[in-house]
Amino acid sequence: MKICSKCGLEKELEEFYKGKRYKDGHYTTCKSCINERGKQRLHDSQAHEKHKMVVKLWYENHKDEVQTRGKAYRSNHREQYREYNRQWQRRNPDKCRDKRHARRALGEFPKDFKLMSHCWVCLSTENLQVDHILPVSRGGTNDISNLTTLCGSCNSSKNNLTYSEWFEKRAQRASQPC
Repeated sequence: MKICSKCGLEKELEEFYKGKRYKDGHYTTCKSCINERGKQRLHDSQAHEKHKMVVKLWYENHKDEVQTRGKAYRSNHREQYREYNRQWQRRNPDKCRDKRHARRALGEFPKDFKLMSHCWVCLSTENLQVDHILPVSRGGTNDISNLTTLCGSCNSSKNNLTYSEWFEKRAQRASQPC
């Protein structure tokens, strides 16, 4: 039996979290009081922001230690991680495709790239998308000089062609009789 320093109630030791730094090996505050304080902290945005900053600062000061511990854990639990990753990939096929596409492109996608207000080819303002001038599949990068804005229709018809190939293909289609 132990008395909680917060609520003052006498409770069983199982009602207290374990803590090595305490004389009896248990926190002085009971689990329910600690959980209640956590809930209040979440609802108090200022305290929540302060807590986030403290955690971030701690992580920055202990980054190497955390990464080393994480690597050791992952290497000791390799099969669980592989199975988790397989399940995640089955649940998120779109994200997997996006990750593969991003890995293929050289360089990070520029955060300051803004879509133009219209399609570069047909001047449509609907369903605008980012297009790689030199396709990623042909060695194009995510550099801002290799990006432009196309509507969904133009972008899907361009596929992985260069602009000269695409315009030539469009001209051939237009010149053919129906």
